[in-house]
Amino acid sequence: MLLLLFFTLIIAVPNHAQFSPQEEGLQLFENGRYSEALPIFKRLVILFPKDAKYQYYTGACMVLTNSELKTAIEYLTYASERPVPRDVYFFLGKAYHYSYRFDEALDAYLKFQQFGKRADKERWQCDMHINMARNGKKLLEKQFAFDVYKTDTISQGELFGYYNRLLKSGKFHEKKGRRSLFKEAKGQSTWCFVPALLGKDQPIYESSSRGSHKNKDLFQVLQLSDDDWSKPEKLGSAINTPFDEDYAFFNASESALYFASKGHNSMGGYDIFKSVFNPDSKSWAAPVNLGFPFNTPYDDFLFVTSDDQTRAYFASNRETSGDKLLVYTISFISKYPGTDLTPGIDFVAKAHLLALSKSLVHNVKPQQEDKIIEKEELSVLHSYPPELLNQSEYNISLNSALQYQLQSDSLSRVAEALRQRYQVSKSEAEKDQLKKDMYSLQQRSKAMQRKTDELYEKARSYEEMYSDRNERKDTSVPLQPLNRKDEEKSLKKTKQPAKVPKQPLIYEFKVMAKSPYTSVNQIPLNQPLPDGIIYRIQMGAFSKPIEPERFKGIIPIKGETSQNGTVTRYYAGQFSRMADAEKALNKVREYGFRDAYIVSFYNGKNIPINRAKELEKEN
Repeated sequence: MLLLLFFTLIIAVPNHAQFSPQEEGLQLFENGRYSEALPIFKRLVILFPKDAKYQYYTGACMVLTNSELKTAIEYLTYASERPVPRDVYFFLGKAYHYSYRFDEALDAYLKFQQFGKRADKERWQCDMHINMARNGKKLLEKQFAFDVYKTDTISQGELFGYYNRLLKSGKFHEKKGRRSLFKEAKGQSTWCFVPALLGKDQPIYESSSRGSHKNKDLFQVLQLSDDDWSKPEKLGSAINTPFDEDYAFFNASESALYFASKGHNSMGGYDIFKSVFNPDSKSWAAPVNLGFPFNTPYDDFLFVTSDDQTRAYFASNRETSGDKLLVYTISFISKYPGTDLTPGIDFVAKAHLLALSKSLVHNVKPQQEDKIIEKEELSVLHSYPPELLNQSEYNISLNSALQYQLQSDSLSRVAEALRQRYQVSKSEAEKDQLKKDMYSLQQRSKAMQRKTDELYEKARSYEEMYSDRNERKDTSVPLQPLNRKDEEKSLKKTKQPAKVPKQPLIYEFKVMAKSPYTSVNQIPLNQPLPDGIIYRIQMGAFSKPIEPERFKGIIPIKGETSQNGTVTRYYAGQFSRMADAEKALNKVREYGFRDAYIVSFYNGKNIPINRAKELEKEN
């Protein structure tokens, strides 16, 4: 009996146990199970560090699972100089591509084109990747601004169900079997968005790989009955390319088709494009790439607007691996504002939209602060000490202000979108309704902004109190909430002149086409302030020197270093009136510095905004 059991156990051993680690890793790699093959090859690299083939397979698995790209570049560079499969150049190019190093990616792809096998070049779509690397460099000259409200991680199989739970104006439907437009391969299906109120002559849009080539194209059809559709009509070369087009959504309010394509000027994988339909000529405008950071070297797709046209959703695999996707909920306007990008910024960090959906206040240890500031380069972050961040009243005030600011900005954008519709509308009835809606939205936006300003002012009182205590180096006194009585006592103790002397009007602020500050003509630091009341716009506080071009054409910019030299605060403008500072602040925020705010000084010393306003009135 025991002997029988022994032989039974031997027979029950899984087949893969008979393979060596190398054979098992190769089999998993050939079957496309890269995440399972990766740890096997990583162990083999440790055991045989000079074996180029293990570095080749490890680097390839890292690229194909979107992990450890820096290490992948090291391994693949080493392997490319030794006798390994020549598609090593493709994986090296892809690692550079995902890292936004487009020149190096293009160089590697061209070597793959020259030395790779024909079958490998077809499998990995070499020509397409060469075009994408060229496109990426051009597309990263600008970035487009939008608010990220939240992100959700889902599996690929949950994608259309997730969107259907958000939308009431229509649903995504799966079409297969008799209900499919095409005789798709067995086990495959196609999805399309069908409006809830589908007009007789209103087309719907689907993607299919049927036709003269294997890649997907977009088609339009009319629904004749519940189970019957008109003959599919291909959208033509204005929309379709030799590469894949998919994930179509038609936004009727703009007469615009949003779709994903690997062709046109995609920077990598699927990019999101927009094309407007002209009903007079019955033609589509040339598709426009939505740009960075909507699009990245990864797959970005399925851009859909919300029912009320205030928000939009799109999916991406830029921050995931395996079958996981992130769906972003963002602000929606018909044309997103774009700004020029400074060369050399961290594009990987800027594309990390998951970070943008969280509060800008980070509860971190002091040694982590530099890392965070470096990652969110274009965000104006303040180097707040943990003692301040741990104050619940301060956090509540600042987080609430951020939420109200998002709501105010969102309402303003909706009002602006309605204003654009008003300008082109030919219906008086529609214009009257748009006027009412615009007025209502503007009033709500103003109310939100007033609440935002109140909360920001409350948060700043904590910052100013902490800054004042730091100047006095009084570390023995614990930080307490600043209430009205404390403020009154503090003001009574401060010696103020009986009468504020008259001071000349100061207004120093301008936006030029190009920043005058350079590595030669540097931003001035630690300059004394004139006597009297001075308002300045604090652009941010940074732990590392900032390139002058960061502040675009805004002048004057002046810096101020902390006592220990670890933080430099940058200020824009110089004003003797609060009203002038507030107007300039709006302009500064338009240029992307959303977290900039006004600070006040009296005779060179920082004082609360409320006190500065009182002194200004006396003057």
